[in-house]
Amino acid sequence: MSNQQIHKRLDEQTVAVILERYLAKEISSKEAMQYLGVQRSRFFEILKSYQDNIDEFTLEYQRASPKKISDESDFLKKMGWNPKRNKRDFAIDLRRLS
Repeated sequence: MSNQQIHKRLDEQTVAVILERYLAKEISSKEAMQYLGVQRSRFFEILKSYQDNIDEFTLEYQRASPKKISDESDFLKKMGWNPKRNKRDFAIDLRRLS
């Protein structure tokens, strides 16, 4: 299995062809998983997504929630956090806020 995400390795048309061949029973699920480079659970997630929306099928990653790191980063910037300062200074700044 590849470490790279499927939408970065394969285009949607290629994935659709593999899924169609699986649905037509031309290839087994094991072969389809090998072609796609995914494990069983991810294969069936992709297959369900494809079957639910064949005309608008996409592999693009949809984040369910906003990135937490940006929220923390924004908070720290508002607090005047300077990444070049050390952790001790940050702890002192937090005590001043209490």
